[in-house]
Formats: sequence, C-alpha cells, structure tokens
Amino acid sequence: MWPFVESRYQRIVAVEHDTLNDCFVLYERKPDGHVTSFTVASRHYFIVDDISALPGKNLDITELSGPHPLRYLVRCQNYREHLEQVKGVRRAGKHLWHRNAALSFLIRSQTALFAAMRPHDLKVAAVDLEVYTSKAKLFADANDPDDRIILATVADNRGQSFLFDARTLGEEGLIAALCQLICREDYDVLVGHNITGFDLPYLTTRAARHRLPLNLGRDGGPLFAREGRRQMGLPASADYFVFGRHIVDTLPLLIQWDTTHRTLANFQLKEAVQALGLGVDRRDFDRGEISHLWDKGEQRLLDYAVADARDSLALYNFLIPAFFYQTQLLPLTLQQCVNTGTGSKVDLAMVRAYLERAHSLPLRQEASGAEASGGLTEVRSLGWHSRVHKADVASLYPSICLSFKCKPRTDNLDAFLGLLTELTARRLAAKENLKNLPLGTLEYRAADALQNSLKVLINSFYGLLGAAGLHFADAEVSGEITRRGQAILLSMAANAEHAGGTVVELDTDGVYFTLPGLGHQPSEIAALIGRGLPAGIKVEYEGYFDHMYSYAAKNYVLFGKEGITRKGVVFRSRRLYGLQEGFIKAIIRCLAAEDVPCLGDTYRSYALRLRQGGLTRDEVTSYVSVDTTWEDYAAHIAAGGPRTRAFDLVAERPDRARWALKSRIYYYHAQHGQLKLSEDYTGDYDIRLYLEVLEKTAEKFLYLLPPLDWHRVFSELSISREEAARIKLWSFRPSPEVLREYERVQKRDFQLRLF
Repeated sequence: MWPFVESRYQRIVAVEHDTLNDCFVLYERKPDGHVTSFTVASRHYFIVDDISALPGKNLDITELSGPHPLRYLVRCQNYREHLEQVKGVRRAGKHLWHRNAALSFLIRSQTALFAAMRPHDLKVAAVDLEVYTSKAKLFADANDPDDRIILATVADNRGQSFLFDARTLGEEGLIAALCQLICREDYDVLVGHNITGFDLPYLTTRAARHRLPLNLGRDGGPLFAREGRRQMGLPASADYFVFGRHIVDTLPLLIQWDTTHRTLANFQLKEAVQALGLGVDRRDFDRGEISHLWDKGEQRLLDYAVADARDSLALYNFLIPAFFYQTQLLPLTLQQCVNTGTGSKVDLAMVRAYLERAHSLPLRQEASGAEASGGLTEVRSLGWHSRVHKADVASLYPSICLSFKCKPRTDNLDAFLGLLTELTARRLAAKENLKNLPLGTLEYRAADALQNSLKVLINSFYGLLGAAGLHFADAEVSGEITRRGQAILLSMAANAEHAGGTVVELDTDGVYFTLPGLGHQPSEIAALIGRGLPAGIKVEYEGYFDHMYSYAAKNYVLFGKEGITRKGVVFRSRRLYGLQEGFIKAIIRCLAAEDVPCLGDTYRSYALRLRQGGLTRDEVTSYVSVDTTWEDYAAHIAAGGPRTRAFDLVAERPDRARWALKSRIYYYHAQHGQLKLSEDYTGDYDIRLYLEVLEKTAEKFLYLLPPLDWHRVFSELSISREEAARIKLWSFRPSPEVLREYERVQKRDFQLRLF
C-alpha cells in the first residue's frame, strides 16, 4: 500500500540486467531450494529538469506531475541509447536523476528482493584463500610466480565444507575447481573477511596468469571489478560483481558495527569471532608460518584454512540479518544495501514512492552551511547519587516527526510521514510477535532481526533530513526537530524537579534523576515525567539504579541489580592502560559497598606496587592502530612527514608483516624515555610516568568527595580508617565556584576557599 511498495514477485534472490539481450533476469529460489530464472522486458529511463539539451530524436518523454524541477521522465528504446542520452545530459550540465539498471528496474517494477524469505533461506558460501609467501618477503605478491594460492576453502550455511589443495590440483586446477563448486552449488551470496581487499584481487591476478576465466556468474559470465572507494577507513579497493550473486565483505561491516558498540580490540577475523562469542579460540598463523607449515605438509594448516571459512560465515550470520530485511523493503540488492548509507536508503524509498505516483522530484539538496545543533546533553549534578531513575522517550525524533507532522518541505505527497507511520506499525507488530516465540529459536532470531532493521530505518528518517546531497533533505526541518527534542527533554527534567527530585543528567532522549521517598512504581514515574508533554510523545521508564556516579556529560557509572555499567570514554576506553582499567574496577568495587576507607587503601596499594616495580606487562601496555601500509609509511617519512614512534618500533623489522593494516602495535614506556614493544617487556617501565597516569586516573573520581577530603583519601599519605570512614560521599551542582576549588586540588593548591 502506497507509499510503501509490496513486491510484485516473491523469493527473488537476484536481479540482473542482461546487456546482450537488453532485458532483466530475475532469479527465484523455490521453497525446495532450487533456483529458476525468468526474464522481464523493461525500458531504461532517467529524469531530467530540462529536455532542450537532449540529443537524439523519437524520445519517449513523460512530464511528471507536481512542482519539482526533475519533471521529465525519459524512456529510451534500448540500453545503448539510454547511456548516450545520459552522457549528453551530463555534458550539458543539466540536473539529472539516474541510477544503475538493476536499481532503476527495482523502483519501476514494484520489485524487492527476498520477499517471503528469511535470512537462512539464502544459500551462502564463505570463501577463504591461503597463499604462499616466497623468498622471505613480508607480503605475498600475486604477480610473483612463486606466491601462489595453495589452499581454497568454502564453508556454506547448509553445513558443507570444501577444501581445494594445490598439492593435488595445482594452482590452476584449484581455481577451476573453486569456480565449478560455486556454480554447481548455485550460491546466492559469496562472503569473506576482507574478500574485496585481498581474496578476490589475488584470485583475479593468479587466474590471469593461467589465462583462466573466473566464470562465477549464474549466466556463465566472469567475475568483474569496477573502481571502488574507501570504506570505514580501509584502503580503497575495487568493487567486485558476479552476475546473479551478491558479494559481501564482512570487514567493513564489522568496523561499521563496532563504531556503535565499541567492544572489539581489533578487526582481525579470529579475534573478532572469539570476542563476539561466535567461535572458539584457536591458533593464528602469520604469512611466514603458513608457508613453513605448507612446506612441511602439516595437517593443522588444512584445519586452520577450513576454520577461517567457517569463522567468516559465522561473522556474516551475525552481521547480515538487518541488511537482509532492509533489502526486502528497499529498491536495492543486498550488495548495494550493505554499501549504502541509511539516509540514502530512506531517500530512495521516497523517490520510489514519488515515481509510483508519477510525480516530479526535487533537486539534490546542498549543505546549508549552518552548523547543525545536536541533541541536548546537560549535567546538573555531579558526584554520588542514590536511588536513581531513568526515563526516556521511545524513538524521540521519529515520534516528533509523527506528532508535529515534521517532514521535508519538498514532500508535497506526504510520503515521508506515510513511510514512517508504516515502518513504525510494522516494528510494533514485530516486537509483539517476539513475545509469542521461544527464545533462541530460528524464528525468534529472525523476528528480532526484523524489528532491529526496522528500528535502524525508522531512526534514519531524521538522518535523511540533515544530510546533504539527498533529494528530500531539509536542514531547516532537521533543526526544528532537534529544538523540539531539546524542549521535550527540558520539560521532563522540570517535571522531575517539580516533584522534589534531583536531575543528574539529560542526554538526547532521556533523563537520569532522583525522587524523594520510596516505593515509586515505574508506571507512576513515567506518567510523572511525561506530564504535559505533547500528544504522541511517550515517556518510558527505563530503569532503577541503586547508585550513580556522575563525572561529566555522557561519562558516569551506574550501580544496579543487573550489575555495574560504565559509560563514556572516561571510564571505558580501548585507550586505557591495564593499570587504569584495573584501578577503575577496584575503585568501583569500593563504591559498590560505599566504602570510603577502601578508596584510599586501593589508591595507596596501587601506588606502592607501582613504585616497587610490580606492574605487569598488561598494566603498562598501550597501543596504536596501524592505519597505513609500511610501504606508504616509508614514503611518508621520505617525503619529510612526521614520524610515529610506535610505528618506528616495527617499520624496519623483518617480521613487520605481523602488524597488518588495522592491527595494533602494543608498546610501553620504558625508562629513560624509551618506547618498547610490549612483547619485549622486562619490568623496566618508567615509574614517574605511570605514577602520573595513576594520579590522573584517580582524578576521574574527583567529584565523589568534597575537594580537600578527596585529596586526603586519594593520597599516598595514609589517614586512619576511622578518619576516612567519617568522610561521606557527596553530590553537588557544578557551579563555577565549586569547580574552581576542585581545580585547586588538582594543582595541589590547598588554600581552599569554600571548604
């Protein structure tokens, strides 16, 4: 139902443009697992704002309704003419809406992939290559005759594993067997970890040496590549395509996932799979070890190769469900969906809705130039708080859009609110369905993935408004929504304060606060905090915490029945030394018991052990991420660029290949200003430097106590436990006067004026 489009076809796993016959081929995976195909004729089209510059004659031009500039839909007789027309329009400098053939077909034909399917219905193969690195080189070179592919493994989601060994097949036979397997098993998706950055480029180069075509397509055609772009900070790599199949690289998807969750130490396959609980711990081998094991003919190398493919498949199964369900809803292939920003996805849904109504399109919106205001974040009370509640607004920005009818000013068809309403209803239905499904079942996981994918899309509507370069962006409306969100949050805080409570922190869509008295029911608190808010804005009670330590905006520690939660980079960061991590955890244990003497005892025990040389390697280790190749770093230095001390530790080492792109160099600060690799640790750390680190870490708990009391407790000069026990944890409003007194403590200026 408009503005949503239900797919005309079901169980379509791929759509491709057959350029030879100029038609579209649709592949359907039947419920019994077999794949059939059929063709659909469809004319190619684009939309332009001015037809005066169109080359050629006998064009089929339809003027779309509505007031927007992109109003002339031009249909072409064939694909060649279509390309020529588009080139002519671009040369003339006219405004244009144009997409690739498959995406354009999906929009105009009311087709979406994967309708009536679930993620596991797709047939998926994880592909992994192991290569030989000759002549003690740091990296295998696909152009070196000796740096051949020695193993190829495939693991699929039907429980099958395949191993191709160059000892028995030779490299040429291995490549041919891999291609034959993919075609015979008729996979819908080919997946790998860094498959577009390593496996496919290497495979392509080695196949070319043997003059062997990589005929992986469902039409019998070859793997091919187009110029790609940088993704998630990775080096630019080509985009690879196979007719009738999707290629998914889990490496950029994993990095994207971790930008939100921030739980991974690195993005190497084996470490990530283990950290996510998707696989068992197992030995990793570097390039030199792989070549050595190959020369010795060891079985464990074969086991390692198969495990790599299985890990890639496990990572795919973890990351892909949200993209699968978005593909069901949008005019995109799966491969396009994983590489398209969320705002662009909503924009495409809007374009599809407009073309369904034969309506003109607005031009792409340029950046407004004005600095966008973000959500409201404010700390009103610092320090130690007890009996803390949290309430927030469910989907604040989408709720504002629906309640106040906020939409792009160019959306005269009201498609924006129609799409948002429909997606919200579908998500509520999916969440309700979850209640009736057994936890952990395939059905439960599928329903949960569906509601999560809908949540991502729903929250992307606000992102579309603030984005530049999209047809339905509107920075002014985005700013209005932000301002309304801030006003709602301030009203929630005011309700808490009018009830005699203390507001600890406001953050974007929620409030932490205390209330006088005991026995408050969640529904009563939600009603209290939501009093007087606009219709359609629903306040939800998010939880109760025994205690909360507030240090700064978005940086706090929560103590609740389900455990202790650290929020913010102050208390939880990959950049923390092990010394800091251990100290923070120890202090938090003291706080959980509200034991002030324990705070001082913990600080002094850490300081004493540090001075006596008792810190472990993990406690003094830090790291730097490798964000360049060693060849590029050498060129950077040769050009006079600044050095990175940690890079210099390994840049000239013969085994520097151990530190591949996106890996980490672990190091520590040794005596006399030296920097050393953590693997060379001998206990010779810089005592003065790490003592300063400990002091700075203790300052993260500065606001637990009044300024002078904090200095007395967190000091190497011992005070009695009885004296420490008389000191009470406290909270305060962060006025300039009080904060200046804390600054005096940090500077060791003890002429305190207020206390």
